[in-house]
Amino acid sequence: MRLVPWVKAREKLIAPLLLVAAAVAWVVAVVWHVLAAGLPLWSMEAARSIYEFGFGGKTGEPPEAGLLALAGYLGKGGAALAALYAYFKVLDLSADRLWLRFFYRNHVVIVGLGEKASRLALSLREAGHRVAVIELNENHGAVPALRAAGVAVLPGDGRSADVLHQAGLQRADALVCLTDSDAANLRVALAARQASERRRRRAPVRCYVHVADRSLRQIASEAPHYRQQDRRFDGRVLDVVDVAARVLLTEWAPDRVAPLHEAGAERLHVLVVGADALARAIVVNLALQAHYAQPQRPVVTLLDPLASQALVQLTAEYPALSTLLEVRAQDVSLPHLSPSRLTERTGQASDGAASLPTLALAFVTLERDIDALAAGLHLSRLTRGWPRRPQVVVCMPPHSEVMGAVGVDNTAEALGFATFDRYSVCSGAYLLGDAIDRDARQRHEAYLAKIEAAGRPLRNKPTQFPWDELDEMVKASNRRQVEHEPVKRRALEQLGNSAQTVELLARAEHRRWMADLLMAGWSYSPQYDWARRRHNNLVAYEELDEATREFDRAVIRQMLPDAGPPAA
Repeated sequence: MRLVPWVKAREKLIAPLLLVAAAVAWVVAVVWHVLAAGLPLWSMEAARSIYEFGFGGKTGEPPEAGLLALAGYLGKGGAALAALYAYFKVLDLSADRLWLRFFYRNHVVIVGLGEKASRLALSLREAGHRVAVIELNENHGAVPALRAAGVAVLPGDGRSADVLHQAGLQRADALVCLTDSDAANLRVALAARQASERRRRRAPVRCYVHVADRSLRQIASEAPHYRQQDRRFDGRVLDVVDVAARVLLTEWAPDRVAPLHEAGAERLHVLVVGADALARAIVVNLALQAHYAQPQRPVVTLLDPLASQALVQLTAEYPALSTLLEVRAQDVSLPHLSPSRLTERTGQASDGAASLPTLALAFVTLERDIDALAAGLHLSRLTRGWPRRPQVVVCMPPHSEVMGAVGVDNTAEALGFATFDRYSVCSGAYLLGDAIDRDARQRHEAYLAKIEAAGRPLRNKPTQFPWDELDEMVKASNRRQVEHEPVKRRALEQLGNSAQTVELLARAEHRRWMADLLMAGWSYSPQYDWARRRHNNLVAYEELDEATREFDRAVIRQMLPDAGPPAA
């Protein structure tokens, strides 16, 4: 029913148009009445007819009587409208509440109105979805723009079940908790879980909860409120910054800018300018996803005055990080570096005697657009004379107002670097898209089908439960396997689908799987122990039994062309 959002987006324009239409209809009716009576339009008889028909006057009465009657009608109508307006105010029945109560179905409810939530609401509206936003501050500066775009904005506290009910949660398709407080987001999700018990729709409401703190996110993911999906509620805890880092490394995949799959390939070297949450998320996702046909331990250089502090934080959260990446912290500010100092800090040398691998990628993740722009321009100038310039990606909007303010051409050719909007992931396609989730579910179901076909019972391990009952950590691991598939497909395109290539990529898949567990705090033990996070397969590929190696090969074989088995 697309008419409802269309009307909602133009409700401030429709009211004046209706008044104009009523006035035009009155004029047309009066003129038609005069012409039907056969009277000349400019005669006194026509004026008298207009007075009687249009203003309710009577023959023989002075004109003042008709005007007084008209004033009485207007007064009564105004009083009625004022009473109706006061009634709506007393009951807090705003236009948005009326739209939500009677017209919204299968919509998305967003709690919070920061930059991320505003981007998501506008993205969903552009895609044709109905959107309701709950915001505690009814005078928020983004409210007029959202209402003009057709978004229903409901003032209130999203942690209240009554407010969620007013937002139509019982009829909604999804709920997104995007306030700046992790605790508030979790409280909203808990209230939604309790409110969904009265939900009558067959499909569960999908609840996405943004939690920036990793420890709190892990605890929340293991809580029953989010682990157990039922027919009314399907909760998922995520970090928008982590999503942004994954998307960034998908759009600017290292193996697309450097030959990382070929024999004798140089180790990957990535420069990260910044030490904010996005910079740390890039490092974490490189540890999880930078696994290629040729075994290597990538190098990451953190360049920021707070780089060492960021590295200490990363090492404390992920003790296994140093086994997967060689991370170097350089506590300097990029704009203060000369070309020779940058070469020294990144281990590059103009004479070819570099102490570190050649830089393939450089990400600038400074929070302020003006700082990111200055750093990107400076880095482009510093690397201009290098034999192999790295691909520079600056995390800022491509059409930032800062560029226009300082007169900078925003084309990649003029800038010397590409741009990536970190908030571009706040869209329905990224946050609410279920393509990766659907593929991960299908692969898990195929895995369970193989277990059943072999005559073994399910539920013997936490990884052998149906998808809806699966632990969130296992789901996340399955999703990351799907996200890594394009890397393997590019390797197959470059190296061919020989048995040797399948074996190389099976080894890469095992390294990726091990990185997934190591970063989650698992360690090796001869005996598998889920509760203590011990696994007997956290060993080199050569030490695996043949059945486990065949499992890794099967992951690669399913990507091969349908023409037949791999060539010998």
